[in-house]
Amino acid sequence: MRLGGRPRGASRIEGRVILVDSSAWIEFLRATTSPVADRLAGLLAEERDLAITGAIEMEILAGARDELHLLELRRLLARATLIETMPSDFSDAAMIFRSCRRNGRSVRRLIDCLIAAAGRRLDLPVLASDADFDSIAASGLVRLVDSR
Repeated sequence: MRLGGRPRGASRIEGRVILVDSSAWIEFLRATTSPVADRLAGLLAEERDLAITGAIEMEILAGARDELHLLELRRLLARATLIETMPSDFSDAAMIFRSCRRNGRSVRRLIDCLIAAAGRRLDLPVLASDADFDSIAASGLVRLVDSR
């Protein structure tokens, strides 16, 4: 489903939805033994409700090696709900970036602030393996999923 939009995949927006950042998908796709990759594998096996944003989808699909791999990635991501980016998310992302900087925490990629803003708007916890999300969470601006 698309939040506020047309259906996509088999996921539903109900219960506890988890926003899965591209860093977690990459850990999973590389078959690492990291706690985040293991957590995502468990969530997929449990058929938990997962969400992504267009930016996350873009980052994952950009890594496709060929057309067959692209199709496999599309099928995998179709298991998640696509969250639409709203106009307010952009100004909220700028606020997140400034707040982190003010707290002495650096965020290298503004796209992570945009993803965090969408998660904040919908009160979704984020599964990530990314220093930027660690900084955003340490500033109290997003909740991370415990991957232990």
